[in-house]
This record gives sequence, structure tokens and C-alpha cells, in this order.
Amino acid sequence: MYSNCTCIPDGKASAGFCKTDCAMIYPWAIVNFLSSVAGAMKIMPNRIIMIRCVKDTDKATAIGLSAFLGSALGWALSPIFYGKMVDTTCLIWQSSCEGHGACEFYDIEDFRLKFHTFGFVFKMLALFTSLFSLWKVWNWKHWESDCESNNEKINHSIPEKQTIMSNDKELEEHS
Repeated sequence: MYSNCTCIPDGKASAGFCKTDCAMIYPWAIVNFLSSVAGAMKIMPNRIIMIRCVKDTDKATAIGLSAFLGSALGWALSPIFYGKMVDTTCLIWQSSCEGHGACEFYDIEDFRLKFHTFGFVFKMLALFTSLFSLWKVWNWKHWESDCESNNEKINHSIPEKQTIMSNDKELEEHS
């Protein structure tokens, strides 16, 4: 217990965090859990769509490029953006002769709002791109003609295979 503190009204302080009555912890946990489940549920449909929309010869390249971009944008850039966002919520910076160092005190209300808003914005951006893709697919009118033309290309590009039976029949007809 600390006493004779001039900065606080009672003049007494104790070590540790302030006691709070956070009534929003359970709704936050439920929304966070459901958001995580929804995010995980779109992984396989997105992978299947990617595999079905790419030519057979380009599937490995598409998967590799997708993994590379996911790593480069998700794992390399997000710490930079989130770190900059966290730095904007700092109230007291540690200072020394070399300049300022680590943050000593954060504005937790500003931190909370910015942290959740940042995540929400990126999740909504991903949702809207997925919904736009779904809308484009639903409005695609030429499914059957595209499939038929692809099948015709495939059928015409593969030479007919001759079996031993067909050669025997040809020999019988010519004799």
C-alpha cells in the first residue's frame, strides 16, 4: 500500500490492476468465438473455389501463389499495421538520452476501440470480397456452354486410343 500520493484523490494506492466490473466480457467472448468459427469455415470453400477455377496445369502455381501472398500480406504486414496502431494509443513514452523507448502507459479505452475496429474492418473487407465473388458466380449465365466448349476441347485434343480389339476387327474386315 502506498500513501501520501498527491496525484490521486484519497492519497492511497495499492499495487496491481484497478478492479473493474466488466459486464461485456461474456458477450465479447461469444462474438469473438463465433467470428473465429465463421472465419475458419470459409477456408475450405475458398480453397475449393480456387482449385476449381484454375486450369489443371496451373493448380500447383495457384496454391503456391496463394500461400505466398497469404504469408506476405497476413504475417508480414499485419504486425506492422497493428504495431503502429498500438503505438498511437500510448500516453506515456519511456524517454532516455537516445530518444523515446517503450510505452509505459496506454490509453486502454482507445486501445480497445482501435484494436477491435481494426480487426472488424479487415474481416468486413474479406467478407465483402467473398460476397462479391459469390454474387459474380450466381450471375454467371454461361455455365453449360462453358462446360460444353471445354469438354469439346478436351475430346478433340485427345487422340482416339486404339486397342488390340479394334486392330483385330480391322484385320477381320480387310481379310
